[in-house]
Amino acid sequence: MANETLSTSINELAQIAVAEANLNLRNNVDLTNLITRRDLKPGESAARFPVYGATSATSVTEGESAAYAEATTTGVTLTPSAAMAYAALITDAALHDAPQLMADLGVKAANAIRKARNNAIFTLFDGFSNALGTTNVDITEALIRQGKKTLMQNDADGIPYLVLTPEVAEDLLALYSLNTNNTADNVRDAVYAGQMPVIYGVKPFVINGPTETIDLKCGMFTKEALGIAVKKDVQVDVQRNALKIGWDFVVSQIYAVGEINDGYGVELLVDGAD
Repeated sequence: MANETLSTSINELAQIAVAEANLNLRNNVDLTNLITRRDLKPGESAARFPVYGATSATSVTEGESAAYAEATTTGVTLTPSAAMAYAALITDAALHDAPQLMADLGVKAANAIRKARNNAIFTLFDGFSNALGTTNVDITEALIRQGKKTLMQNDADGIPYLVLTPEVAEDLLALYSLNTNNTADNVRDAVYAGQMPVIYGVKPFVINGPTETIDLKCGMFTKEALGIAVKKDVQVDVQRNALKIGWDFVVSQIYAVGEINDGYGVELLVDGAD
């Protein structure tokens, strides 16, 4: 009976850990929400992301046929292989002293996997052919305008996203003058609340994790610029480890990220450290 009670208790704690992990993922900046996602079906080893050529419409005289344009597409294939995982041993003694330990680890595990995914996506910005900015120079409004112009000239669809590190975000916030009547109330409120307001139609996001160096390559892109292929979504496993008198706690995910449409992204080279 004691073993059944312990097993039931662990199952309940594991469910709480899963809930805490998922809640943490929803409430923090997760760059996978800003890119194109494909979930692999059982038996699939890779995901293909189509890339379409430029399209245009032409005027047609009434009664005549429209000119045909060949529908062409290329594509990029992403193959998930290695798993990203967070593993910990929770001893019976530790769980007895801190019953919330498994839930707390669910939060920490979610943070670790989210940061790893964000870092992997952040490194892709260095691969964009469109590159703007100068070494050892802070981010400017002009740079943001130039980045958006580049995306528009490349017919990038959707809202442009701007991903920054905390140091670069601080430089961007300093561009807003809160003591003038030119600052809109909603922007002023956002800045005072510590949020990043939309600027020139571009939505900024701030992530922690990437190493902040003097010369840092941030990125501006639309959803179709990058992709993630997910073979196994975030999963929490709890297994008894009798030899170590505790429980193996593992959170894992199998995925791959990559560039899909080069023209829909811009690398922004800025000063990333004071």
